[in-house]
Amino acid sequence: MTSNQLRRHDLVPGVVYGRNLTTENVQVERVQLDKAIRQGALTQLVTLDLGKGKEYAVLVRELQRHAVRRSPLHVDFYRVSMTEEIKIEVPVRVVGALATGLAGDYVLIHNLEMVRVSCLPAHIPEYITIDISGLSAENHLLHVRDLAIPANVTLEAEADETVISLSRTRAAAKRAEAATTAEPEVVSKGKAARGEEAGAEN
Repeated sequence: MTSNQLRRHDLVPGVVYGRNLTTENVQVERVQLDKAIRQGALTQLVTLDLGKGKEYAVLVRELQRHAVRRSPLHVDFYRVSMTEEIKIEVPVRVVGALATGLAGDYVLIHNLEMVRVSCLPAHIPEYITIDISGLSAENHLLHVRDLAIPANVTLEAEADETVISLSRTRAAAKRAEAATTAEPEVVSKGKAARGEEAGAEN
């Protein structure tokens, strides 16, 4: 069947490839593929069962979707070797809470939502955490070096790359600006008052 005919039967055409392997055309049920994607197949190993005893440990390397309906059109599976390290991007998950007083005045910005790591397929983490409880107005950045990296996993990102940052809200910025501009006025009035007192004494 052609690719369009497969899709009309709720099947998604795809390929399986890997190092030292011949690329193989496959077809998977759309419902099962959607389920696998929801369960993290883009960043986690899944078992691809092609029948007749052919089961592969794979990662979804590329997924093409319909521009409007967002239904899957084609999928590329990468067959991994369980004894060879691979490079893969995994999600960054925020843990902890902002200190009291920051939540209302600052917005938390996720500068890096995925981070690239290398490890054996069996050690691929579901996610990597970063703790935001230490953030403050003075220390408002968290970097890759602040990530909690599991054992047997190596970071493939620059240590100084920003992961999380705090940005002051407009309302808080206006309040700070108003407080800054108000202070010189008080000093100026004080100087004027002292000048008037000196004139009165003369």
